Amino acid sequence: MPTKKTLAGNALNDLYISVESKVKEELTQVRAICVMVDSWTDRYHGRSYVGIRVSFVKDWAYRVATLSCQVMSGSHTGQALADHIKRVLSKYFPDLKKVLITTCHDGASNMLKASQLLKSVSVQHCVAHALHLLIRLHLTA
Repeated sequence: MPTKKTLAGNALNDLYISVESKVKEELTQVRAICVMVDSWTDRYHGRSYVGIRVSFVKDWAYRVATLSCQVMSGSHTGQALADHIKRVLSKYFPDLKKVLITTCHDGASNMLKASQLLKSVSVQHCVAHALHLLIRLHLTA
């Protein structure tokens, strides 16, 4: 029987590597992506997280892949976010300059700046965030 340490260490890492290589393979011929970014702060520990997903069309099918969900230390400026997103995307798209990028996120100024620095050809405000703001506005009125 495998121990908790084996499952939590080796087996989980092996699974991660396997899934990551399948995602890289899936993205090899993709030349246009919508980068979906969200960030939030864990109220309990006070850690900031950034989640990055990409949506794309391949073989006439709409697909979505989660590329990263990590703690982001340091500043949360548009430049810092853009640098973080570029690092993540570069793992999956070695020649990022050949990929057409659009972005989808909340309307925060740092997210808008990150989209600008990523040279996003289209910026879309996330519908879920917009609905959340609308509901909060309605409830507080």
